[in-house]
Amino acid sequence: DVHLEGEGQALLGEGDADEIDLLALDRAAAAIGVWLLSNRDRAALADRARGEFIADLWQGRRWSAEDAVARSRTLGADLDSPVLLGIAVEFVADGGAEQTAHQAGTERALTAVQERLRGLAVEAETTCMAAVVGSVCLAIVGFASDARARSKAGILAARLRSSVQEELQRSISVGVSRPGSAEALRRALTEAVDAAAHGARTLRAGGVYHSVDLGLRHLLARLGEGPELGRFVEDELGPLLEH
Repeated sequence: DVHLEGEGQALLGEGDADEIDLLALDRAAAAIGVWLLSNRDRAALADRARGEFIADLWQGRRWSAEDAVARSRTLGADLDSPVLLGIAVEFVADGGAEQTAHQAGTERALTAVQERLRGLAVEAETTCMAAVVGSVCLAIVGFASDARARSKAGILAARLRSSVQEELQRSISVGVSRPGSAEALRRALTEAVDAAAHGARTLRAGGVYHSVDLGLRHLLARLGEGPELGRFVEDELGPLLEH
């Protein structure tokens, strides 16, 4: 049993520590420090690998369903579930100086959101692979059946939103995709991101948004991100706009 008394005085049991005791204590502290650093580095590398994997899925790089499931197992989250959904989390911009202050800590805050989401998934006994990709926290969650998958994902998202609001004092938009399988992971992530963006950027309001409820707004949001909508407006309304 070791405790400190005064300034840097180490005591072992009842007696004072001699030079050998202090040397042993110093080496033990160094070993613990190395262990903590190595575990922190290992966790950071694992998070980076998950982020790259989820980014690959989202960007449409070729992963077969079997390869995706096998890869998820090596990253500590088995996605071999009958029903999979995408969840995306984006902070709602507050505007002004407060927004600037928040942006400085966004990456750190997203990491906190990621950890909280993982913890809630464990409590709900749900498979979850989460990672921070750019300015969004992306996750894939798995359920045993399709019966109440949307409802359970919505409850998980609502608990996450409430927790983040309480702990970080920040408003988030949580997007939830339609239920799917390992063959449709890109679709699930894209739907979740679009739903989260609808709340964070279009409505500028925190909440839980299901992609299935967006309807035509989902298509319009996708068109607004590329040149197609602008070209359509120019073709149809060009003479009027010129006038």
